[in-house]
Amino acid sequence: MAEPVKREHELIVSSSPHVRSDESVSRIMWTVNLALLPAFAGSVYFFGLAALWVTGLCIASSMLSEMLVQKMTGTESSLNDGSAFLTGLLLGLNLPPSSPAYVPILGGFVAVAITKQLFGGLGFNVFNPALIGRAFVLITWPRAMTTWTAPQLGLDRVDATTAATPLGLMKEDGLNELIKAFGSMENVYESLFFGNTAGSLG
Repeated sequence: MAEPVKREHELIVSSSPHVRSDESVSRIMWTVNLALLPAFAGSVYFFGLAALWVTGLCIASSMLSEMLVQKMTGTESSLNDGSAFLTGLLLGLNLPPSSPAYVPILGGFVAVAITKQLFGGLGFNVFNPALIGRAFVLITWPRAMTTWTAPQLGLDRVDATTAATPLGLMKEDGLNELIKAFGSMENVYESLFFGNTAGSLG
């Protein structure tokens, strides 16, 4: 009687994905959007209506860009999958609250129309669309992208006050000045943890 042949585990050489799930792209995208809502709510709490304005423009620009490119190329609309919304939300959370309207609008356009759709749409883009949108607006309008607004709690802010980011303050003046500005190292950690510092919305 012949001995049974032992088979080694076969090496999978086919293209990814190797792990499969029943979750749809749409469900994953909207789950990530939902997971980002606390960060977005925090940005509205700390920076007021400016956070709603900047992020809203990013989302609208991203979704409109996706719709227009897909209409021009005759491809099926993918607006309902949440990926353009997610790109706009991520871009908005990467921008300063004092961004002029053209910054989020053009950032959203570059993120979706060029970085995502030009490469073939969702899953085919080489780079993260939101970060390419941010890099584009940073290179194009460096002053607008590096003017930081100090957080002022609530929706009704009287006027925007500019301030250095904690990292910028530490770089320019050292750790002691950073601690002096916040009162104590514990306050520095607390402010950084909750997002109560000058910087991007997210």
